[in-house]
Amino acid sequence: MTQAPIQPQLFDKCANPLRHGAAHYVPVVQNKKGELDALIHTPETIWDRLTPLVSFLGPRDQTGPLKPGTVSGWVRRVHKAVGQHACYVDLLRLKPNREVATTQPKTVLSYMYDRCHSRGINFIPVAPIDGSAEHLDQVAGALHREMRGVALRVPLLRIVPTTGSGFPTTVKNALERLRARPESVDLLLDLEYLDCALRADDIAPLVRELAEMHNWRNVILVGTSIPMTLSGVPEGKLGWLPRYEWQLWREFNSNQKIVFGDYCVQHPKPPQEKAGLGMRANIRYTTDSGVLVARGWGPVTLSGNGEYVTLCRGLVAKDEFAGESYSWGDETIAKCARGELDPGSQEMWRGAGTSHHITFVTKQIAQLPRTAYSV
Repeated sequence: MTQAPIQPQLFDKCANPLRHGAAHYVPVVQNKKGELDALIHTPETIWDRLTPLVSFLGPRDQTGPLKPGTVSGWVRRVHKAVGQHACYVDLLRLKPNREVATTQPKTVLSYMYDRCHSRGINFIPVAPIDGSAEHLDQVAGALHREMRGVALRVPLLRIVPTTGSGFPTTVKNALERLRARPESVDLLLDLEYLDCALRADDIAPLVRELAEMHNWRNVILVGTSIPMTLSGVPEGKLGWLPRYEWQLWREFNSNQKIVFGDYCVQHPKPPQEKAGLGMRANIRYTTDSGVLVARGWGPVTLSGNGEYVTLCRGLVAKDEFAGESYSWGDETIAKCARGELDPGSQEMWRGAGTSHHITFVTKQIAQLPRTAYSV
């Protein structure tokens, strides 16, 4: 297929989605109810300093065509959550070429882009650096129609560059397929899950090589320390998880400014199997250097949602509790602790934890001295 040449005027209109540069924040969320509720209840003062990456999560059954109404419903709910704010969009547990059963069959990625466009979502498409030609062509179509630029996602700790050519050629090939100029590209360096305290020196040469390769619009470093399961936190206890991704971002020291991003209070990948009978009630609450995890006794299917009241009371009693007025999530925790709000399912507490986290990290970044952004 012959690709159209780059039209320079397209990129003159690419507004930077990260208005505050390295003082901005990129939370990565899934299009699940709890996380979207957190965005719905985020005040404008916080929205001004964050631009979320929304991952459209596909069903566990990855066979057969998807119903158009299913994808349209995903987009409708995301639109309700983000409104007119800028956001990145990507797929999770979905093959981009999976068919949508429209009159003239379309791929799920192109159909999702069409629905986002129709609803007026100010989205920036995300392209995997190692994506197939078909995948990158679909992203390129959205890039050149929406004219908001593109995010190039690099799985930093597991990518294998093209044999014998290294990262420059891999990046060059992706940019050529996208027909994108570097100044319209946000380079998203994805550490995914960190299970140990990785030091800046361990990845600094690679980060520097990629960051200095071109005059990128932005460079974003994303990661998380939230494990797939919380089995390491004792039942009925208030545990603690370090924020390795935050520590790592703070350690960098060079002239290149890099934006901070994380996966809020979730693991990057959803479980392939449905949560079983063994899931414990839990609430995740972000602090300066870690995440407090209030974990219940026994399977929630047996103990019931009422156990969340006890967990909320434990969190409210901690010095780290920021106060009821801090965020929608904090208000939810406080009201449940007082018995003014019935405890819902884990989805409700996923939202509460995400709401507090987004507010906390946005303020944490904004309060840092400017020199802390140099990495």
